[in-house]
Amino acid sequence: MCRRRGDRWRRANTAFHVALARASGNDRLAKLVEVTLEELNRVLYLPTLLNVRVRTEASVPEHERIIAALRARDVHAAELAAAAHIAPNRQFVIDALISSPRLRSLNLIVS
Repeated sequence: MCRRRGDRWRRANTAFHVALARASGNDRLAKLVEVTLEELNRVLYLPTLLNVRVRTEASVPEHERIIAALRARDVHAAELAAAAHIAPNRQFVIDALISSPRLRSLNLIVS
């Protein structure tokens, strides 16, 4: 059950970010976002990673703030909302990589 919910969340998360990129009118950006998230999802799929549920629950209101700013055509608020979404996700990915025994054995350097 939890695995299916995680799969649904990953698909929805990818669709959200690709839709944002497509809304820019830049097809190359949309494809880049899609490919990047597909690759990132492969890494994050490892079952030994951090508690994904905590981050997914936090992402929902972050996504809602981004959408609200875009609907209001408030560029500054959209930038702030996107930055507020990116920072904890960046740290989440770093922590997930560091905590993964499978990846730790690869001797990766994270800066």
